[in-house]
Amino acid sequence: MPRNAAQLRADAIATGWFDGPHLEYVGDGFSVPYQYGLPLGSVVWASLYAYKAYLDANVPEAARLHDWLFTPYGPGLIGCTQDEADQALREEVSAFSPADGENVFFWCQTFGAPYFGQSTVGYVPPLLPPGGDNIGGAPPGRLLQMADYKVVMLLQQRTTPTRSSQTLQYAGSSRTAGWSESFYVANTSIAALQVMLKGPRTAPTVPPILPARATCLPQAAQVLGARVYESGVGRGTFLAATYPGTWTLADVPSSALLCQTTSTASINVRRFTMRGIPDDQVQEGEFAPTPEYVTQIKTYFDSLTGTAFRGRLPSPTFEIFDITENGLATLRTPHAFNLGQFVTVYNSVTEEGNRRGGEYRISAVGPTNTQLTLQGWLWGATTGGTLTQPVYGLVPVEMGATSAVRISGHKVGRPFFGYRGRKSKARKTS
Repeated sequence: MPRNAAQLRADAIATGWFDGPHLEYVGDGFSVPYQYGLPLGSVVWASLYAYKAYLDANVPEAARLHDWLFTPYGPGLIGCTQDEADQALREEVSAFSPADGENVFFWCQTFGAPYFGQSTVGYVPPLLPPGGDNIGGAPPGRLLQMADYKVVMLLQQRTTPTRSSQTLQYAGSSRTAGWSESFYVANTSIAALQVMLKGPRTAPTVPPILPARATCLPQAAQVLGARVYESGVGRGTFLAATYPGTWTLADVPSSALLCQTTSTASINVRRFTMRGIPDDQVQEGEFAPTPEYVTQIKTYFDSLTGTAFRGRLPSPTFEIFDITENGLATLRTPHAFNLGQFVTVYNSVTEEGNRRGGEYRISAVGPTNTQLTLQGWLWGATTGGTLTQPVYGLVPVEMGATSAVRISGHKVGRPFFGYRGRKSKARKTS
């Protein structure tokens, strides 16, 4: 359900980058003269500039909120849409003058699309939301970089000793195990990523990820935070958090729930495991969730909406006419492949009737625009089949596309606190 002006203003203030001691956002007021595309200095332009001054003097806060929502702050920090921003402007201006409200709404809807999420008016994006850790020691005011990130959630569970046995010379002991669960987020910023992980996320059906994951854990376990890696940069950044589990009984942490995410736009399937399943949700080795646990697992699955996983993206496919013994492939339509690229051949039929293919490097292009040579072609003269260049990237996780499969077992490692790497035992040499 779209948010009204008051809700959007509250969400903007909550980020700390609209009002408050950290940053007082200043836009440029109403854009009425520019929306009409009139020449600078013309008579009509001058009259519209007077109209702008009139609106700026009477409803400045409506324009300031609208300006903020049109910068990357709006969609990036609170998930605002252009329609929400324009409707909020109409609502606040109409409270002063209904006719002016309809007028500015019409022109924003007509000409505003290219500027939504792209406006740089007063946009001085932070590296982090106010009050957050200064990641990487960057100075305040450094520009946000939109990038792909890998997120590695860090989780930990401590076992509780119950009984001991003098007969077996066994004394109950407690152990702490740590494990990680990961996913990707495409084309985002650290600030927006923190909102996705910790909240508050504005879409009511998409909860923050870390708290949602913690509700699926026993009380002996907790989410410690996440390590974030920017694609192509290398060293990760730790985002600390503490979200304890909620369920009373704890199974061994190596007992895990196998899950899968499918993509409706491609053939990709991603399988992953959730360790730390409460003991009373597993019966005789199989997953037997209670209705309450089903709800919490579903909430966590929904929180993954907007994340991504690595998979194969759709790419053009070419039909093959034939391939010679030397690897000269003739396609039925022109191609745009270049020397040195790798392509994959599927189901090209040999003289014996066998279907063959594989991945090959292009060693030559031509002599026509439908031909190319496959280096090291193994199967002699063939006919038919298809040729494509596989493209791999991030596949978005869709709402409702994640499901539970079965209980499985996966190893866990050392606890994360105080971890400094393994050190081999000292060996005596004499």
